[in-house]
Amino acid sequence: MPAPSSPGLAWLDSRILLGMKAGLENIRELCARLGNPQDSFRSVHVVGSNGKGSVASMSALAFSRAGLRTGLFTSPHLVSVRERFRIDGEPVSAEELDSVLLRVRDASARAPEIQTTFFEAATAAALLWFKEGGVEVAVLEAGLGGRLDSTNVADSPLAALTSISLEHTDLLGNTEEEILAEKLGVMRRGGLCVHALPPRLLPAAAALARRDGYSLLGLGDRAWRAEPDGVLLCSLGGADVRLGDFPGSPLPMQRNRVLAALLVEAFCLRNSEDPRLKPLLDDPARLAELLCGAFREHVWPARLQFLEIEGWPRTLVDGAHNPESVSCLAERVRSAFGENSATVVMGVVRDKNLGPMLDALLPFAKRFLFVRTPYPRFRDPEELDAELRGRAPSELFGTDVRAALERARAVGDPVVVCGSLYLMGAAIAELAPVCEDLAWFRRFSPDANETR
Repeated sequence: MPAPSSPGLAWLDSRILLGMKAGLENIRELCARLGNPQDSFRSVHVVGSNGKGSVASMSALAFSRAGLRTGLFTSPHLVSVRERFRIDGEPVSAEELDSVLLRVRDASARAPEIQTTFFEAATAAALLWFKEGGVEVAVLEAGLGGRLDSTNVADSPLAALTSISLEHTDLLGNTEEEILAEKLGVMRRGGLCVHALPPRLLPAAAALARRDGYSLLGLGDRAWRAEPDGVLLCSLGGADVRLGDFPGSPLPMQRNRVLAALLVEAFCLRNSEDPRLKPLLDDPARLAELLCGAFREHVWPARLQFLEIEGWPRTLVDGAHNPESVSCLAERVRSAFGENSATVVMGVVRDKNLGPMLDALLPFAKRFLFVRTPYPRFRDPEELDAELRGRAPSELFGTDVRAALERARAVGDPVVVCGSLYLMGAAIAELAPVCEDLAWFRRFSPDANETR
């Protein structure tokens, strides 16, 4: 990646070397020195293993359409760190980001005991920018877990929990129940968590909610259904409403839409005195219309995203990076391309369960092109090839993402790029100049990403 282009980004980049750190002491002290910006607006949290970014961004878009000035903080970024910070859909400018980062740097320097990490610095910068930008509600996607995640410095009475997978077990726990407890650690007494948990985890979630004094609302507690033709129906405000038409959308994506709808409804109920929100509660059809428009407009790049590129075969990019998300990808590819049909460009970081991912991809993969980005935690392509054990043709491309993509293009079969959001970022940086679907990214110069 190119060198950082500003003093603030250079300082943020230097924080990568500190790695990850669990705990809220640093971020609390840092925010206190910045005037506790997180107390200047309402906030909601989104946690989970898969689908966090989609639920967070759909919810933020709905809040904006309701007339609320809305901040959105997500991670990781794909091409530029500026993607992580948005107000009403617009990313922070390079000048504004540099300004807030320098103030975070100065606040950190005044407390030598604080060794501010990349994610702590980014979180503090987002909260400060939201305060100064007049944000009324911020949607905060947890970076890792929840209880000890830096975003948990904000007191959010509402949260959405998307899913639970066995990942980051060295930090979050070795069982689904332990990971569930970490993610629900963002909840506050008197709060509400809307969730998409499977039945096996409901007793553990209910026990945590009783202990800590908050409520749960699951997708199973509401009448909703996704029709085979993609029509999404849900009960909101006591009425059955239509949330849109999404043909070919896998069930997990439909669940994410319902989860976002329940989060937005819950926010409206808790803020019913707001004259912009009360009409949505009085008329469920009006709330459904707002949500339907947000869902139609919503694009969250590199999440089951089909790209139309002149001179290319049909291409699908998806940051699927664990068995659950790869299974969802496999369902979508089989319906779009068929069995044994696609060239798969793949790169995976070291802490992912590679075997089940390859097993899910093999039915539709005609060949694999293994690649990595320069980040240290990526598996070498040779490791992926060894795990494949010759079950499908394969080629290795080292760190040359461009060469892997060009090879996929030359083969002519449908292309699937998957395995890591960091690989998605590298692929999008290569494809954006020639792909209108990725034109949004042309405003950015690629910069360094954090190591997790």
